[in-house]
Amino acid sequence: MSGGPPPPPPPPPPGPSLETKAPSAPAPPPPPPPISTPSAPSSAPAPPPAPAPPAEVKAPSQSKPTSVPPPPAVNMGPTVVQQPASVAAPSSSKPPDALSPSGFAKAMSASMKDSDPA
Repeated sequence: MSGGPPPPPPPPPPGPSLETKAPSAPAPPPPPPPISTPSAPSSAPAPPPAPAPPAEVKAPSQSKPTSVPPPPAVNMGPTVVQQPASVAAPSSSKPPDALSPSGFAKAMSASMKDSDPA
């Protein structure tokens, strides 16, 4: 019995030593717990990576907007074609002269004149 009380006192001294070592030992253990905590955060970091893809999606979105402008450019292309058509129209207006009765008659007259002499 009396021996029982003496043993408790000895443990206290080692206890402080353990505490001193405990800080060192616990120091290493804390890293593992933090890792466990990071593990949960790891899941959280996983979601951030998901947001990262959205950023990439946004980049494609920008690419899409860029693609959208090209379509308008395509529309502008037809418009440009129409403009050339207008230019062609003026040019064609001359051909119509040749096709017109006057132009055609002139052409025929020239041909007939050529034929007449022939």
